[in-house]
Amino acid sequence: MLNIIPLWSSIDGRLLATKVSHISGLYDPVNIFVIYVPAQHRERIEFLRSFLTTMPFDQLLTSRSVFLGDFNHNIHTRQSNPSLAQWFQWIHLNWHDPINADPEHNNIPTFRNISTIDFLLITADLIDMVDNHDIKYVARCDHSAISTYLTLGCPRTGPGIWRCNPYLAQGPHFRAELTAFCTNAEHFLPDLDTPLLWDIFKCRLKSFIQSFSNKAAAQRRHNLNKLQRMRKWLLRQPTDDETNAQIASVESQLELQYEHSSSVLALRSGQRWREQGERSNTYFYRCLRQRQQQQYISSIRTDTGTVVTEPLDLTETAREYYEQLYSPEPMDEQATSDLLAHWTR
Repeated sequence: MLNIIPLWSSIDGRLLATKVSHISGLYDPVNIFVIYVPAQHRERIEFLRSFLTTMPFDQLLTSRSVFLGDFNHNIHTRQSNPSLAQWFQWIHLNWHDPINADPEHNNIPTFRNISTIDFLLITADLIDMVDNHDIKYVARCDHSAISTYLTLGCPRTGPGIWRCNPYLAQGPHFRAELTAFCTNAEHFLPDLDTPLLWDIFKCRLKSFIQSFSNKAAAQRRHNLNKLQRMRKWLLRQPTDDETNAQIASVESQLELQYEHSSSVLALRSGQRWREQGERSNTYFYRCLRQRQQQQYISSIRTDTGTVVTEPLDLTETAREYYEQLYSPEPMDEQATSDLLAHWTR
């Protein structure tokens, strides 16, 4: 549902600029800038000193912009090097850090358990659009995932066709609840014909599975948030063998949670085969987005040749088309009389 337009890239690939918009214009485009600052001290100093003359911010940085990446230093800690004064002044005048502004996430390490070097910044006009933000542990990675949710527009697609999640059958608790539901079905089903009774049973079964899934998903979110909070709390404690062991235990539990989420995401994306342990969520999200784009009608051409894209116009055009398609045409009385007159007995 997104249209990503590359705008600019540095020769070494450390600076990228792109514009993101919705294919149906649900919201105004957003500029996204990605940076990867060198890790070595001398290279980092030279890179930041020449940064403002390298990146074409003058033409792009007006509003609705996001600046993110691996900065390899804490932008909220002043450096003693005077040559970086212009860099820090530019950062704090033009950008807002919604994650660091939250006391819950302030100074949480984003690289291993040591330092805060990854940031996601936004311009001032997007501050009111921030819905949520978080720092999460990512299994098999030395960087944490930082995220900010922006409310830019409302979706125009519905929930689609419902299908039961087959991974539910792997849980003994679900199997026991399902067995009890089917066993007690005769007590809540009316006395009707078998075909109608079967349809009613399927509707009741769908409601039961959806209710079970919603409760299970809420419990998983609760457990995941609890584990993330526990890890953040442990990171703030003095480092010793016991604390490191507790962090490792929490991270192993988080890895199990992410494995389940990746399996469900792969299922939603329509990928029926994947390597054992594969968790390329970026790939799965891309496949899921492609499926949604194939199911979504962004424009319709009318009989007059006009292309409509607005939701109300799309609905009205579709209604007129199907109304004409399924409306019976008036009978030609003269043609009927001629046919009957020439009917050969």
